[in-house]
Amino acid sequence: MSQFVLDASAVLALLSREKGWEEVEQAIAMGAAISTVNVAEVVSKLSDTGMPETAIGQVLDLLGLDLDTEPLLLYQQWTVASSMGEGRTPALLRRGVSDLL
Repeated sequence: MSQFVLDASAVLALLSREKGWEEVEQAIAMGAAISTVNVAEVVSKLSDTGMPETAIGQVLDLLGLDLDTEPLLLYQQWTVASSMGEGRTPALLRRGVSDLL
């Protein structure tokens, strides 16, 4: 089990080099984990910037996070989907977060 569990905002802070990114980088180097729900949020935010899915997958691979691979429950899928905006939910719900990586 990982000593650190990151949320989406921590990963996004690292990618944007926002305040505290160094601590996130250190936590990842020590084997930090992230839940599938938080990965879905990171994917959503990166997609909002226009980043292609393949590039998003490469970014996540480079981070090397220990992904908690528990499946998303239905209510979690709807929570993530509702945050993604109209017209963008089917791919996530149809393919699942793990297929986006």
